[in-house]
Amino acid sequence: MPPRATGGSQSTVPPRKRKKRADRKEAAYNRAVELLGEEKVQEIRREWDSLETEFGGREWEQSEGVILQLLQQGLSERVIRAILSVGGSRAPRLRKVLKEGIDTLHTRRSRAAPAHAFSDSDLATFKNHCLTWILEDGFPCPHRRPRQFFNEPGLTWKVVHARYEADVKREDPNARTMSYSRFIQYVHKLYPGVHLSRTTEDDCDCSTRLDI
Repeated sequence: MPPRATGGSQSTVPPRKRKKRADRKEAAYNRAVELLGEEKVQEIRREWDSLETEFGGREWEQSEGVILQLLQQGLSERVIRAILSVGGSRAPRLRKVLKEGIDTLHTRRSRAAPAHAFSDSDLATFKNHCLTWILEDGFPCPHRRPRQFFNEPGLTWKVVHARYEADVKREDPNARTMSYSRFIQYVHKLYPGVHLSRTTEDDCDCSTRLDI
């Protein structure tokens, strides 16, 4: 009796070759070609590449129109992204525009001011108080912005702020005033050339040489 073969048996059925499936992006591109034609897809791509499609660009609105046209022709968001370099949220936003009406395009809700922000009236009150400051001009120098100085010796910003609060409350006890830190920020922002007093560095070299 011949010896028995050991080990597993090998199947005589040849392995089935699986057909390689197209990835999702390729499938989406093929769908675009099926709907529009290869020549039209390439034309759209060339037009898109010639536009400044980033937000704020000169042709941003024109690029929005290209996407809207494709949506109106029945292309899905995935198909559009397969032929154009479009951000993930742009196509859904424009689809919503088509649903709600084209008049909503490029309308953005104005940003609400935070509760702690000063109103135009508060800022006007602050500026009106600053007009009461008694200042003297510094020596004009072409090397820097013009400077102005309080002519009261020993003055501090704490005192200037206290006078601001007293002035505003005297006119309207319920008026809103700035804290000291916010007051200093607005002074340096709106009146960068105003200083409490002169220093030895406030005269430029030309002025010193001229003995002025």
